[in-house]
Amino acid sequence: MANIHWNQQFFVDSATLQPASSGIPLPTYGNFGGAGYSQGVFSANPDPAQFDPVPVDALDQQFEIHDQESAAADTVAEQAAADVTLIRGIEAANQVHQPDPEAALYGGGATLAMIEQLAAANSLELLAPGEFAEVSGNALESIGRGIAGLSAEEAGQAADWLGDVADAVGVDIPLTAQDVSAVQGRVFDLIF
Repeated sequence: MANIHWNQQFFVDSATLQPASSGIPLPTYGNFGGAGYSQGVFSANPDPAQFDPVPVDALDQQFEIHDQESAAADTVAEQAAADVTLIRGIEAANQVHQPDPEAALYGGGATLAMIEQLAAANSLELLAPGEFAEVSGNALESIGRGIAGLSAEEAGQAADWLGDVADAVGVDIPLTAQDVSAVQGRVFDLIF
């Protein structure tokens, strides 16, 4: 595994949940997962001649597609359509491939983030009736399954990261590798 880069982070503003230069730290994933992170680097326009990595797994492939669609999006509506494609792509990939714990955790979080982006763009109607409940429920299940399946080392990294998130949002949560499962419900409260 080791596809979540816990120490290679991007940030989102705690009030708007939009990418920012500081705020809530979020890890990157593979070569394409994370705001401003594409082809294994942070750059608005990575040089394809210099960086040409392939996706590390089915989830990362969905992030690559999202990066391409986001780069081509000229309007809020086109970006919202790209976000819906990512949500549906994660769902489809999970049906074909049983994701490992890291992919389940990150994919669930990415789905919730895209739902938040759709809400911010007043575009939740792009999800079919009943789809919102299904994908958000599946995302929460994936996050829980991912947390439960992390190795001790990964759980320690996740706990350290959750501590950083707690600090960024001003919440005092005691975190150790053993506390990760207990913190899961508290983190969901922060997200929602």
